[in-house]
Amino acid sequence: MLYIFDCFPFCMDYSGWLLDTAKGNEFLLKINRRIGLITGLDTTFRLLYSSVEQYQVLNYGIGGWYIPHHDNLNIPIWEPSTNKCRDELENTGDRIATWMFYLSSLKAGGATVFPKLRARVPVVEGAAAFWYNILPNGDKDDRMLHAGCPILLGSKWVANKWIRQGGQVLTKLCGKTHEAEFEYDIDGKKSS
Repeated sequence: MLYIFDCFPFCMDYSGWLLDTAKGNEFLLKINRRIGLITGLDTTFRLLYSSVEQYQVLNYGIGGWYIPHHDNLNIPIWEPSTNKCRDELENTGDRIATWMFYLSSLKAGGATVFPKLRARVPVVEGAAAFWYNILPNGDKDDRMLHAGCPILLGSKWVANKWIRQGGQVLTKLCGKTHEAEFEYDIDGKKSS
């Protein structure tokens, strides 16, 4: 089911949600498992304290766009949730990572851009992009500011899977101090 997502003047799109737990959605559960294998993160959907949000599917027609924004919600797991959210997301912390599938290709426009990184991801059917929204210390990663460029020719379809902080407590490597930004201890080696 798609419905108009009233976000003007911030974006111009249609969006809807695919329920991971709906009967017959074994395909979505298989995709979740693959994302988990690739990222090393828990991508299990649960009715309480879920590690992920349901898939958000978006369609942008000609002229469709999305302003520069961050995907994180500034809801650290160690603070009680003050926002009313769906039951499965209550007290699950922030969106630590984003996985975006490109479900269509475009003839012109529509790239996802990361201005602070000077990076551009073209819209190619079957491709995916992945990024972390917060640093190991829990702070927002300002470099992950991104936007959807206007569609010039064609129709852009994407599906987002947001991975939440709560399910990663034992799987995501943590910074040892608040100042930790890129220090991950992988097999005894530090990388930056």
